[in-house]
Amino acid sequence: MRGVNGPLTQCKNGTKTLLNLPLSSLSALPVNQGSNGAALITGDAMSKTNLHANRPLSPHLSIYKLIPTMVMSIVHRITGGALYFGTLLVAWWLIATATSETQFNLVSWVFSSWIGLLVLLGYTWALIHHMIGGIRHLIWDTGRGLEKHTTTKMAIASLILSIALTILIWIAAFTIL
Repeated sequence: MRGVNGPLTQCKNGTKTLLNLPLSSLSALPVNQGSNGAALITGDAMSKTNLHANRPLSPHLSIYKLIPTMVMSIVHRITGGALYFGTLLVAWWLIATATSETQFNLVSWVFSSWIGLLVLLGYTWALIHHMIGGIRHLIWDTGRGLEKHTTTKMAIASLILSIALTILIWIAAFTIL
């Protein structure tokens, strides 16, 4: 018999089981047999069951070998979050520009300090890296570059290219300014 919540089966010794658990272990739950022979757990009893206790745990990161595509996927997500906070800094600068010279001088002083420059460098790299990761995903959306060796090469290339472009942008910015 097939139940709503899983198969209701009869064992050799005559006892019935639900999802390979003896119904006797579910005795505290309101288990009924439906009109079609299906096992029904009524009410909010499903939240009180321990049906998943015997299932194996999902593999954890500790057993996986880190590969470039996995690392770049994680970094892509992190840079996406970092861009949110970096954009708040850009908004702060724009608001200071529109507010007063005193506010603009304060923001300029913060951004020109060594920690401000480090944050701006990180924001620049996150922006470039996230953009290159997005381009990589667009290429994959066309069905190209999905072979294992190609994805690995693209992941490594995206890291190298993002670092190189960030350095070039900063060299150009300090040369012009």
